[in-house]
Amino acid sequence: MISPTRVIAELRIANQLRTAAARAGSEGEGDWHIGLIQRLVTTYPNCRYLEVGVRHATCWNRVAPLARFAEGVDIDPGVLEHVTAGHETVHILASDAYFRDVAGDKRFEVIFLDGDHNFAQVDKDFTNALPHLAPDGTIVLHDTWPGSVEETGELACGTVYQLAERLERDPQFNALTMRRFPGVTLVQRARTDRFEDA
Repeated sequence: MISPTRVIAELRIANQLRTAAARAGSEGEGDWHIGLIQRLVTTYPNCRYLEVGVRHATCWNRVAPLARFAEGVDIDPGVLEHVTAGHETVHILASDAYFRDVAGDKRFEVIFLDGDHNFAQVDKDFTNALPHLAPDGTIVLHDTWPGSVEETGELACGTVYQLAERLERDPQFNALTMRRFPGVTLVQRARTDRFEDA
């Protein structure tokens, strides 16, 4: 079981990893989230990982090998040219179709949503992903801190931040946004009991 306090501690570690990676020149300005997701995946024993929006496979290739099981979803068949890890588990179809036809009863400890950046679609992806989230699992939303109005265009962060804002106010969830461009929001179902025997 992972607590929100532990997630915050892990975020601090991820920030240290990001800083070290940036010093080493291994991550681009917008790729700092990959170290965070890597660290998050390794906090769950036998982690099952789902990535919606594999795109250039920058995150996928570095995170999927750390998970016991990983699945990716992307609408562009060209994504397979970039995938070097877990090639057979990247599905080429829309996220709606994945959740309806492929996901079945699978559960994931970490779900990374980085597909369509339009609020309506990412809201649908979040709603569809929630039944597949393992107990105490974490959904990671990308592009939730655009930093400027210009960055809310469809080819940038879009309107994903609107979902993050809503989840931050929703008592059903614990949501924490890393306020560094382009932004990452970690979301878990709310839990008040700190002890398993409570």
